[in-house]
Amino acid sequence: MESIITGEDFEGNPWGAGVHENSLYFMASGTMYKADQDGNNIELIAENLGSPLEIEIDHKNETVFWRDQVNDIIKRMNLDGTGEEVVAEPDNFSPIAFTLDKKNDRLYWTRYNGVLVQSSLDGTGATDTTDIDERNTFSNVKNLSYNPTEDLFYWIYDGSSIERQALTDTTFSLAFTEIQPTSIGYDAGDKKVFWTDANRGALVMYDFNSQKDTVLADIPGLNNLTPMDVDTSSNQVFVGSSDVISINYDGSIADTIEVDQAGSFSGIVADAENQTIYFTDNASSSFGNLKKVNYDGTGLETMIDATLNYSRGLSHDPVNNTLYWASGFQADDMMISRMDLETNNVAEILN
Repeated sequence: MESIITGEDFEGNPWGAGVHENSLYFMASGTMYKADQDGNNIELIAENLGSPLEIEIDHKNETVFWRDQVNDIIKRMNLDGTGEEVVAEPDNFSPIAFTLDKKNDRLYWTRYNGVLVQSSLDGTGATDTTDIDERNTFSNVKNLSYNPTEDLFYWIYDGSSIERQALTDTTFSLAFTEIQPTSIGYDAGDKKVFWTDANRGALVMYDFNSQKDTVLADIPGLNNLTPMDVDTSSNQVFVGSSDVISINYDGSIADTIEVDQAGSFSGIVADAENQTIYFTDNASSSFGNLKKVNYDGTGLETMIDATLNYSRGLSHDPVNNTLYWASGFQADDMMISRMDLETNNVAEILN
């Protein structure tokens, strides 16, 4: 990861950014700028825009929306800097978060009194859609987003829960609350999200079809480093706990694979094509190992012994048959490394 634009490139710090037709648009200190996607050729588009806190680009109409946190309004203008106008302003309660339904050309925002409002993109025809917060306050809401396919809103409340609301409903519901996720995986085809939940000490699945979350299986020894990976071809989730635990989508334990790890798992990936699990572990005496084992528990092999230097995470590139991991303990030895699984050669690609 590299910083392509910093506050040294212009006056102020960036507060919101979006991309349209290979150009990067961003707000900083009341000014909108345009640059190429490498951060070069910075161009000033418009000034005196207030205090933008968040922005969203309407690609179809080539406009940008932003919320001015000081003046408590939502504004928009063309991407060329013309046509600036206010589209939402306080009547009795200020707008605090907004999102666009770009498919149907609608603007949604929340008020401090806990009401969701909708209007045309120009702000006309504003109506209170529904009171979606029985607490009668949205003071801690952020990241309001809308899924037009499912007609659902999601937002983060108070930094501790993710909440959900259907446009046709009259009360909000808690999508995920009181959770402590340690790792996450997904199956896009089956519309499922999985996470290891330290609060419940278990593997949890959320099904977007039924809109329900289910505790699949208890995970012994689960902690804030417990990693997992999903094999969508066999409908299994592999969790690195005291051993490698294979869990079916229905919650049954497919297998517990003893792997003689040196310490806590720090990364795990499943190679579905070759039925192989790769994982890293860390212990004070070994400083990290890279190992592999077959799905059936055979073929346990140490590929790198005691030299990973506190590895963090593991990723598999099946197209190029490579592994990637991060490691390091102090700022001067942090790095990302890559292993070619054909030759087992390791290269440092980022320090």
